[in-house]
Amino acid sequence: MSSKVKDWHLLVREQRAASARRIAVGCDLTLGSKATLDACGVCKGDNNTCKFFKGQYTLQHRANAGARSIFIQEVAVSTSYLAVRSLKKKHFLTGDWTVDWPGKFHFGGTVFDYQRSFNRPESLLASRALESRVRPAERSAVAQSADDTARNLP
Repeated sequence: MSSKVKDWHLLVREQRAASARRIAVGCDLTLGSKATLDACGVCKGDNNTCKFFKGQYTLQHRANAGARSIFIQEVAVSTSYLAVRSLKKKHFLTGDWTVDWPGKFHFGGTVFDYQRSFNRPESLLASRALESRVRPAERSAVAQSADDTARNLP
């Protein structure tokens, strides 16, 4: 049997067998491969197709569909909270007079890891691509993302 997966059902069976033997399946769908995705989601990529956005923001901003490797962090511990909502003002993280606890949040077609501690700045991280626009908002936050679709984060 070839180590290259050619069929979805075969992939599932081989992944289950690999899991039992703890053999990795890389992003190239090859058993035993160490191939990984780059910041833009390209298998075995070197980030050369990415457009990176990094900066300090003091107003609301939006993250476009396709943006990935998103990391947002407060500049310093504050009494404010990171908040995320849709362009239609539906709140996904903190909003409408509620403050969410740290944890995993599913929105924008991906999973965000929200971290908050009493002695460290809040942060929000998503490695997989957004499927829809969201609007992270916080006073004085640092944001960074990779977007292989070359759309702007205003």
